Amino acid sequence: MSFLSRQHCSRVKLLISITATSGLFALCAVASTAAEPKKKSATVPPASSQMTLLATRKMLIERKKASREHLKNSLALYEDTLEKQMADHEIKRGLYQWELISKSEIEKSEQVLGYTRLEIERIREWIAEDDVALSLTEEAA
Repeated sequence: MSFLSRQHCSRVKLLISITATSGLFALCAVASTAAEPKKKSATVPPASSQMTLLATRKMLIERKKASREHLKNSLALYEDTLEKQMADHEIKRGLYQWELISKSEIEKSEQVLGYTRLEIERIREWIAEDDVALSLTEEAA
């Protein structure tokens, strides 16, 4: 009897999975046909949407330009800071040679220089990315 109930259970499971699969296929077909009219209506936006899109695009371009200017100003500040840190590092190297400061202070100064150089490179990359983005938007416009 248990063999018969196992066989019955496997048939029921098979029937359920076939029904579920058929239902999924039907659902996908209905969903794809329902989505088609939406795609067609979205390709031709009304005039008010077009104006909103243009205004939003203009605002985003202005923000990107402002961001780029801020980055350029920050870059100048970081470069000034780097010059000061390099001068300070040279002084520390002289003091270390005279054994007036420890090696850890020299290493700390080198780490600070490395961090500042890394930040300068990051800012330059961000400026370059902004330049590319702005040139692409100007070409598209």
